[in-house]
Amino acid sequence: MTALDSNLTWGERDALYAKHLDYVFSLEATFRLLAPAVFGAKVPMRVVTSTEHEWDTFHVLDENFMRTPNGILQQVPRAKLAFGNDAILIRDDGAVALEGTFVFETDTPDRLSMHYSGALTLAGGTQRLCFEPDEESAGPKGSAFIASTQDVANPKYCWMVKNRLIGVGQVTTVWRKTPQEANERGYWYLKFDYDLYIAS
Repeated sequence: MTALDSNLTWGERDALYAKHLDYVFSLEATFRLLAPAVFGAKVPMRVVTSTEHEWDTFHVLDENFMRTPNGILQQVPRAKLAFGNDAILIRDDGAVALEGTFVFETDTPDRLSMHYSGALTLAGGTQRLCFEPDEESAGPKGSAFIASTQDVANPKYCWMVKNRLIGVGQVTTVWRKTPQEANERGYWYLKFDYDLYIAS
């Protein structure tokens, strides 16, 4: 019997739909706010590229392959963030929207792009980014959830194009200055640590 054949009305189901999430890889991305946070404003932020790690995507168990819901082994992407942008609304409570793009250099000749949307929640609201400490210090922590679609030409990672990914992440913030900005004001940095899954 399908939902169309059933005489049940809305809300009369007595069981949850079957679901499963398969972990595929993790991603670290650090953004810098490009302007001071002002309450009620939508502040742009951009990915800070780093040479600290060879790759920004990884598998927490150091696996080189993962299995997609169709049972086929696929390679875990090896990719380095080349660009990323987003913006966050500064408000006092609740979740704020995330909607941006990551562009990666991969271990193939082709770039990988990831378009995502979701929500970010910071303890005390994103309004806490309006307050700039005098010295470098840790700021509020929170969580982030995204859903993404991917584009890549190389067949090695074509499984990513065919699947929508779901990201569950933790967010940490820090106020800091770089050595080149010693005489300037500091900036808020937001570090997103995502675990990405395929739903089946």
